[in-house]
Amino acid sequence: MAQLADLLRPAPPHLPDGVTFCNQTQVTRIEQRDRQWRVRTHSTLDGSDDQIAADAVLLTPPIPIALDLIAQSELTIPYELRNTLQTVRYAGCFALAAAFPGPSRLGELGGIQFKDTPVEWVTDNRMRGVSRVGPALTALTTASWAAEHDHEPDDAIIAQLLPFLRAWADGEPHSIRLHRWKYAQAMTPLSLACLVANPDAPLVFAGDAFAGAESQGIEAAYLSGMAAGRRIVQLIRRKDRFAVRRRARRYLLEVGVTGPDEAVRAETMGADRLELCSGLEVGGLTPSPGTFLEVREAVRIPVYVLLRSRVGGFTLSNCEFAALRRDADWFLQHGADGIVFGIVRHKDGLNVIDSERCRELVRLVKLAGGRAVFHRAFDFLSNPLVALEELADIGFERVQTSGRSTTAEGGAGRLAAWIAHAGSLIEIMPAGGITPGTVSHLLLETQSHSVHASLRGPTPDPSLLTTPGLGGAMGVPDAAQGRGTTSAELVQEMRQTLDRLATHSSEGSEE
Repeated sequence: MAQLADLLRPAPPHLPDGVTFCNQTQVTRIEQRDRQWRVRTHSTLDGSDDQIAADAVLLTPPIPIALDLIAQSELTIPYELRNTLQTVRYAGCFALAAAFPGPSRLGELGGIQFKDTPVEWVTDNRMRGVSRVGPALTALTTASWAAEHDHEPDDAIIAQLLPFLRAWADGEPHSIRLHRWKYAQAMTPLSLACLVANPDAPLVFAGDAFAGAESQGIEAAYLSGMAAGRRIVQLIRRKDRFAVRRRARRYLLEVGVTGPDEAVRAETMGADRLELCSGLEVGGLTPSPGTFLEVREAVRIPVYVLLRSRVGGFTLSNCEFAALRRDADWFLQHGADGIVFGIVRHKDGLNVIDSERCRELVRLVKLAGGRAVFHRAFDFLSNPLVALEELADIGFERVQTSGRSTTAEGGAGRLAAWIAHAGSLIEIMPAGGITPGTVSHLLLETQSHSVHASLRGPTPDPSLLTTPGLGGAMGVPDAAQGRGTTSAELVQEMRQTLDRLATHSSEGSEE
């Protein structure tokens, strides 16, 4: 007579060389050491414990079980990612397993799906390669039937479900077992294909709780698994390209400027890249062609140009988009290294990327040899994690964001989560109210390697002092303070702070 363990023990699958399959094995703890994992396991067959070294960990159990393992392992993941995972809700089912002496009548596929009955599936575990003996049939109920009968004792449930197994095999069933499965179906799956919680030592969540925008159930699990595999390979290859002491690298400083004098000060004091715009006091607007040409001639570091033709939101009319396209083409033809823009649609109560227009503009930028950056319109999108993957697919180089806060410091928690999930898929650059006094804590918390800052100070304008009451009409409410311009002292202080942080982090990584 077959034992229950035989019913549940998978048959050895055909695996490629170098791949090990462990059945009847529980993962009890996962630990990160440097940029690798140690996975501790326990065999339910012989009671032995083992430890497996791994470059990456892919978690495919139901999300509550995966999060329990994370907690038991005393690991932390960004709270924004945890909150996202916890939005998934599950429906349960009953699973009734039994062995039969006679042959199965389920056919070559080893399973059959039903409609309008308490049982949704009957499968032959031996034919599916999950049991060494058979026929070993399992019946899975619908979620609604399980919810309706959850209060009934096991014997009553078995009596109602056993006829569905008897109909597909000969003889009297034995080794019968009922399992109340809490997490049978993800009812609110995430649109993400997978979720990266740690990009350096890859820790990735996947399974049927993902890819909900494309499919559900088995198909979603397959799509999610394939996407997770691609991301893990990408992350491991990226890890191999960098030295272990990655923090020894220079932090990149991008400074927002509005004219040639500011550009020269920023470059002289240590900026690595410039973003040129006008109207910084209203979030940045498209600069004039003359200003750009003067800046391009005055500096040697890369100059990216912000394109935003007006104040307000980021939905564009046909005429506004045509003008944006012309502006992009002109700046690129005259030496811009990249274009910074963001176009959004409002659809079904949600803000989403205007994919068609963004793709068209990114294609133009790349044909001209430039790079495309999605600006802080990102902070107005309804589903930022999904948006990151879409922007990467469109071809954007990076995203500027304050983490949906008025300052990047206030949005540091979200920034940390987005940077972890994005990995090498797309760069996320913190931007918004960053100062030399806040940048160290921000970069350490988010693990970003770059920062965008304006670093402006007041510059008095004597021409406004003669009639100070009219200064507000010119955008300068306080004539004595004047307008804001790039401060050489603040840029220098920011550069020095970043360099000290890089040196400190490098020394710490050597220990």
